[in-house]
Amino acid sequence: MQESFFSHKVGLSLHPQHYSLIQNEKPQAATWLEFLSDDFLDSRNRTLQIARLRRDLPVSLHGQSLNIGCPEGVRLDYLQKLKNLVDEVEPFAVSDSICWTGMASQNFHDSLPLPFTEESLGVLAQNIDFVQNFLRRPIILTNVASYLRFSENAMTEWEFIAELSRRTSCGILLDLTALYINAINHQFDALRFLKSIPVEHISQLRLSGPTIHEGYLLDERKEPIPEVIWSLLKVIASQVSHIPLVIDHKSEASNFKALDIEVLKAAFILENSYDTQRNTTTL
Repeated sequence: MQESFFSHKVGLSLHPQHYSLIQNEKPQAATWLEFLSDDFLDSRNRTLQIARLRRDLPVSLHGQSLNIGCPEGVRLDYLQKLKNLVDEVEPFAVSDSICWTGMASQNFHDSLPLPFTEESLGVLAQNIDFVQNFLRRPIILTNVASYLRFSENAMTEWEFIAELSRRTSCGILLDLTALYINAINHQFDALRFLKSIPVEHISQLRLSGPTIHEGYLLDERKEPIPEVIWSLLKVIASQVSHIPLVIDHKSEASNFKALDIEVLKAAFILENSYDTQRNTTTL
């Protein structure tokens, strides 16, 4: 396994534009790698690529098409392909998004937000239970950036996520960038969100760089991580310093140097948060 001079587990998310690069060069700072499971469900050669890299670094799988929020339930053909991949790769974590991505056999290839209602919680809880039993392992779900709010919302996003984790014991992949995007787009207090999420249910963290477009923030993950996102990490770092964190960039790159710098910055922030006990007075 690759060793880091930091004790904290900061990983790097790899996208298709990185796959050819990683054949000749490995990230120097990351202590684990995240792969997008949807890119490997129908590709034996790509799966073998993960297996080769896994000899040096732990890997996780993150999906975008599980459709965990669909009232019709999760597609069995997709779930079987995911199980086959998980069984072969043996990742340390399997994650997806708190969203819906389509109906019946139609996939919109986007993470569409759910209304924050009791009905949505019931659908999610049922689907999570089915998926975890099918995969025979726990899954982790992440909050998503959104650009609209439902009039039928019966609770805030953070109340919804906290209640979901309480009902299902499903781990949370807390995306600090999506949190900030929603705080700006929907005008709520990002720190209040952080304070309300049960830290004991957070299994991973994600950082990326949002894009500004016509006054809105978009979750395109093509820009450097701005200081405001780093500040959110600093606020919560002392409570999550033991939790894996992933740096996520979709930008083209000729090497991993710029991404390594952000991995090291995240590790440095976590390494220098000495208070490992939750202290809500700092939030």
